[in-house]
Amino acid sequence: MSHELRTPLNAIIGFSAILIDAAPEMLPSRLYRFLQNIRAAGSHLLVLINDILDLAKIESGKLQLQAESFDLRETVAIVERVIKGMARGARHLHRHRHRR
Repeated sequence: MSHELRTPLNAIIGFSAILIDAAPEMLPSRLYRFLQNIRAAGSHLLVLINDILDLAKIESGKLQLQAESFDLRETVAIVERVIKGMARGARHLHRHRHRR
């Protein structure tokens, strides 16, 4: 099952990364940020899928732990971008529903 989830998700992450590399000069900054959010959300989803698979390994007694360092500022910035995008979408949806 992990292959069926990861393959399309890796395509989303990979193609969004290609567009991010190619598009800074060609896209308005708002659309460029959307691309960054797509990549960040895809990467976050991949982490969640990996976490779920790790839980399955824990349950089966096959997990080996490995400590890794990470950039906390970068992680918080990514989460902030995703949450801001979700909040904007929720506000837009809320306004649209109340106009009817």
